[in-house]
Amino acid sequence: LPALQRDITYFAISGDGQSNPHTVIVEDRPTILNVKLNLTYPTYMHRKADTFSATSGNIVAPVGTEVSVEATANKTIQSAELQKDEKGAGLWHVAGDTITGNLRVTRDETYGFKLVDNRGFKGLNPPVYTVRAQQDQPPTVRIEKPATDLERTPYGSVNLTVFASDDYGISDLRLDYSSNKRNGAFPLPDMIGKKSGY
Repeated sequence: LPALQRDITYFAISGDGQSNPHTVIVEDRPTILNVKLNLTYPTYMHRKADTFSATSGNIVAPVGTEVSVEATANKTIQSAELQKDEKGAGLWHVAGDTITGNLRVTRDETYGFKLVDNRGFKGLNPPVYTVRAQQDQPPTVRIEKPATDLERTPYGSVNLTVFASDDYGISDLRLDYSSNKRNGAFPLPDMIGKKSGY
């Protein structure tokens, strides 16, 4: 029989005789239809979790992000083995057509699943998703005003302009100072949670 695309019934005929009919049922191989991703970012980022649903399970996230993955297949699944960089990385939980598990973003890599349905059919050419790990860059901090050393009388004041910038936002900013034998610091709270500003 040629490559079948739908169910067929067949039988043999010889003269006036005919065999009992037989049926070939064509079933789709298991595959992933869509993926739901829940991203929990590192605590120091003070960033709310994000949820994405798409046909593609590609991930772009900072290093240290925890990703909860919920993949939906086209049929009931018997088993789903996680593949990382095309190597087996353990079985994930399966319930009906839903596959769930967790990933941690540590480096650039790929992931996918080897699926087996309840009839033992295996997935063919399963989709492969990418993980792109974003490195957190160190913050930039500078005092813009005054731009040079100053002289002041006792109890004099100095007006300061401080600039701070970070790709994921600032969680703590303070100004340290030293005067004769006195050292200290005071916070600059107006910058907390911002990516950049004065």
